[in-house]
Amino acid sequence: MEEYLDLSGIMLGSMSGVLDAKTFPILKDISPVHLRILESSCRVFSLVKGVELIREGDEPDGIYFVLEGEFAITKMRREKRLLIAKIGKGEVFGEYGLLRDKTRYAGVIAASDAKVAHVAYSAIRQVVEVNKDLKNRLKQLMDSRIVRTFFHAHPVFSSLDEQNRDHLQQLISLRSLKTGERLIEHGEKIDAIYLVVSGEIALEAEDSSGEVMLVDIRRDGAFVGDIAFCNKKPNFGTATAICDSDVLVLDQAAMDKIKEVHPSGHVALMTSITTLAQQTATRIKGFIAG
Repeated sequence: MEEYLDLSGIMLGSMSGVLDAKTFPILKDISPVHLRILESSCRVFSLVKGVELIREGDEPDGIYFVLEGEFAITKMRREKRLLIAKIGKGEVFGEYGLLRDKTRYAGVIAASDAKVAHVAYSAIRQVVEVNKDLKNRLKQLMDSRIVRTFFHAHPVFSSLDEQNRDHLQQLISLRSLKTGERLIEHGEKIDAIYLVVSGEIALEAEDSSGEVMLVDIRRDGAFVGDIAFCNKKPNFGTATAICDSDVLVLDQAAMDKIKEVHPSGHVALMTSITTLAQQTATRIKGFIAG
């Protein structure tokens, strides 16, 4: 029996037999037992066009499998809603909350009348703990979406045409850090600049007496490793993840490609990096002198 949520635009219904590898390739080679676990907590939602199914920053509770219709993936930047991508039948979303255990990274709006199957995290976690292939496929999906979302939202990369943006994305890797994991060690020579996509990175320096001082906290859209990248010398201080974080790794090959396809963007990036490096150096010198 179906239930209706007043004024929500969403119709609910319990259903089994809706999840299969033919419709959802991400479920490839999943065992019948694991499929039953997923379907045991599966709930089907029918939505009218325009319903905001997920709002960026929401607490996550499950993963969604698109059965019918189309959804728009959006990201808020400076009070503007950016369209990142559209997804349709056979695709899934909600993997970020599952794998990162954080609030929703992006918003999802029904771009047409649609139908989805919602599977609670409690069920899918049971499966991915055993089925490493499924977990890896979900992680690959999440990583590609994080990079794509960031590229669409960043003022330099968003001005690239789709072809050059896709090519550049292949040169840029995503590195995930656990809470407390070190991104850069003191004295380490780095050949890349890091760009924070999510989370927080703490920059710390130590004076001659051994006292450690927090120099800065880098968040969404900020660079890390600016001084070492600019002067090509070993890094002074450390960079550590305060919480689970994601950073894009822009090595020299990526920077050269940006310079080739988007010269003005490359100038803007290098200006930002150089300015930040000067500010960081001033803070560190003040701390050491003080």
